[in-house]
Amino acid sequence: MSNKAIKNSMLYVAQVTVSSLLPLISIPIITHKLPPSEFGVFALAQVYASIAAGIMNWGASVGYERNFFLHEHNQRESGALISSVIAFVFTNVIVMVAMVIYWKDSLSTILFDVPIYGDFLVIILAGTSLSTLASYYLTYLKNSGLASDFVKITISQSIVNFVLVLIFLLYVGAGVNSLAYALFLSNLFLFVVVLVKQIGALPVSLDKALLVDVLRISLPLTPRVFFGFINTHFDKMMLGMMASVGGVGIYSIGQKVSLVVFQFMTALDGVFKPEVYRKLFSQEQNNIDPEIGKYLTPFAYISILAALMVILFAEEVFVLLLPESYLGAVSVVIILSMFYATMFFGKIIGVQLIYAKKTHLTTVLTLIGILLNVALNIPMILLWGILGAAWATLIAGSSMTVVSYYVAQRYARVQWEWRSMFAIYGVFFTAAGFALIFHMDLLGISYESIIVTKVLVVMTYIFLGKKLDIVTIQKGRTMFNTFLGMVRRRSPAN
Repeated sequence: MSNKAIKNSMLYVAQVTVSSLLPLISIPIITHKLPPSEFGVFALAQVYASIAAGIMNWGASVGYERNFFLHEHNQRESGALISSVIAFVFTNVIVMVAMVIYWKDSLSTILFDVPIYGDFLVIILAGTSLSTLASYYLTYLKNSGLASDFVKITISQSIVNFVLVLIFLLYVGAGVNSLAYALFLSNLFLFVVVLVKQIGALPVSLDKALLVDVLRISLPLTPRVFFGFINTHFDKMMLGMMASVGGVGIYSIGQKVSLVVFQFMTALDGVFKPEVYRKLFSQEQNNIDPEIGKYLTPFAYISILAALMVILFAEEVFVLLLPESYLGAVSVVIILSMFYATMFFGKIIGVQLIYAKKTHLTTVLTLIGILLNVALNIPMILLWGILGAAWATLIAGSSMTVVSYYVAQRYARVQWEWRSMFAIYGVFFTAAGFALIFHMDLLGISYESIIVTKVLVVMTYIFLGKKLDIVTIQKGRTMFNTFLGMVRRRSPAN
């Protein structure tokens, strides 16, 4: 990695650390204040709001991210591109929210068997929509390499959300509504900040041609986005229908913790995804071998390190901080962390297909994935409840990652360093197997022996990083010096 890549990686990791840590800190408070059934209502409402947000976007976020690189050196075109896309999505948001307000009681009855959650649904949809609108300028910041601005804005939003959850939950006593109020107000704060920043940084104008160019890429993705959201949240939807809302609450807590793996990976992709796009375009224009696989190996190693720490020490965190009614989520954390670990490949596969303008294939692959997910989730939920949902998600998701990899390689080839990748994932999946065995107490060994084993696994992974020339004294010194430079620049004395 270059020094700039290391600096930006550290900034994004700091951002995801804070943005993930604050919700994790709030989880013990939420779980002690809300029973699984009420948290399950919030989780399901978020699922349906996310699906609606996906429809409102028409896949435009993907088209914008790709076309950004075509206009990044032209200030007028860059401003017109983002303004046109946001205006289009904002219009869709107004229509969707108005429809939900009109039918809120009926929707609440359909989804939760009672009409009392109508306003709750509206607030969560509005908050989710504001986050969606703000995401376009955040994408602009990431793709422009403005990591510092991105991190400041997103961390501020996370802090506001955290504080509001505590205020509404502990002092106002608003119950499950606390989560909805905090979501809406924190995302309103995010949207206002982003809007002010965008107006100050880019000229505001509308360009029909630029919007149409984005929609040509994004419209084939609309079914994929719609079904993709369903596919992503199908496990919770089926648990709510076939098991219980309380089961959804426990499963959602497990998913929330394991999602730290994906969030960490997403923080890093603010560095590597734009660079992969640039390398692919450079290869096409100048016939240069970008060695993308070699560039990605350190990012994969760091991503899987986060997943490794989650699966090894999730049980200790749950036992120490959460009430006993939520301890069933530990196995869910381990299983879903394995699924999110495989999503590193999914991030690159998406870039390959979008770069090659083969977005229609993502729709086909998503539909196949949904069919597989449904085929596995229904019987496995009936047999094993939340564990069945987690295993079905892992099997379906990882299987489709393999299939999608071979499809993407046909159109935009990436030369992965497979020996290194097999070593990285080999240690990780072995550790996941140990974690499940220890949690289920299949060997009956002492807790002291378990802790020693977990520490040895971490040391083995660090040694692997040294063998792969990823963990080195020189790179550690570079990261340390970069961190010191960042701190000094922010020091009041300077």
